[in-house]
Amino acid sequence: MDEKQLEQIAYHESGHAIAEYHLCPHRKIAYLTITRRSEALGFMLPVSKTDIYAMPLEDIVGDIQVSLAGHVATEICLGRAWTGASSDLEHVRARIHYLASLGYLGFFPMGDSKDHNTEIEAFVKRCLDATKTLLLGHRKELEALARTLLEKRDMSGEEVVEVIKKA
Repeated sequence: MDEKQLEQIAYHESGHAIAEYHLCPHRKIAYLTITRRSEALGFMLPVSKTDIYAMPLEDIVGDIQVSLAGHVATEICLGRAWTGASSDLEHVRARIHYLASLGYLGFFPMGDSKDHNTEIEAFVKRCLDATKTLLLGHRKELEALARTLLEKRDMSGEEVVEVIKKA
């Protein structure tokens, strides 16, 4: 694979991992890779630390930010947006729909969600802004993790946490 594309994947997956580490203390990172598996060019695998039966809605917002973090990390570190985040964005859309169905966005959809585009767009902007702020605040961790991931290609969760803590 072209080195520039591999670098993009490393930043993308590292963005997910940094956001996961800082936003989701109820989960741990089990695995991080930039080795292609099926349709995935790379992935970060989080696992719950305990069985989950119900959760605060803010945890779902954190999950949305984790999904956005790959795209945002690529923009921050490479200076422009890349393709490759389509499944992440599908996940974001599903989670936003779920939050809306619970009234978290200030409305309960009774029909077409197009009636609430303004609220949804404002929510997405807040999530993107918060994700960018988080990653910029942890840029050293992001850069260190991406560099290590480019060297190793595959990392255990323990290795990921070790790199984050050292940075």
